[in-house]
Amino acid sequence: NGVYWITHVVINNPDQLKAGLSYDDFGGIREKATSAAKRLNWVVGGNASYFSYETGEPACASVFIRDSNLIKGSEANGNEVCVLKDGTIYTPEKGVSAQELLDIGVRDIFGTSDPILIQDGECKDISKAKGNAYPRCAIGMVSPGEYYMITAGSKDYKGGLTFKQMQDIFNKLGCKYARSLDGGGSATLVFGDKLINNPAAGSERPVVDFIYFTK
Repeated sequence: NGVYWITHVVINNPDQLKAGLSYDDFGGIREKATSAAKRLNWVVGGNASYFSYETGEPACASVFIRDSNLIKGSEANGNEVCVLKDGTIYTPEKGVSAQELLDIGVRDIFGTSDPILIQDGECKDISKAKGNAYPRCAIGMVSPGEYYMITAGSKDYKGGLTFKQMQDIFNKLGCKYARSLDGGGSATLVFGDKLINNPAAGSERPVVDFIYFTK
């Protein structure tokens, strides 16, 4: 009974997959996705990392890289969603150094506390993950250049999907990697500069970063 949107994106150049910061600042004033969409001229995208209300910084991951520059951290904790320069999305093993990530071509990192759904084409065991149907957003990769986004839930925190339901959807779509990002009142889908979903809190929540695609 969950309400959700599936967005299928195919790009010709990996540079069309972008990681945006609120007002281009790490740890600054939070920004709504519709505002970022207008400012960054994106085609489709949404919110990304979990974040701290106290600092305004992306949270959960211990390493953050933006545009191939190390912003924070020295060693991965396994909560990173990494984007390579060729458009590959994956999660590194815990303990991998930030320098190793830079050396293999990690361009951007998002942070999440949610479990990996699919990695290397394998559905991960998520049976111990707590997660009822809930508003969520997630990114899946079929191959570098082909992606699916799921944005689930509606106003008043109704509907939504479980981790298992999202895993099943991504698996049926042929994704080799999938993981959810910040959900709840943050879950937002914007096409052009138009808000597509009905945010759980009744209006858009300003967030700290975005995953989006350009022409």
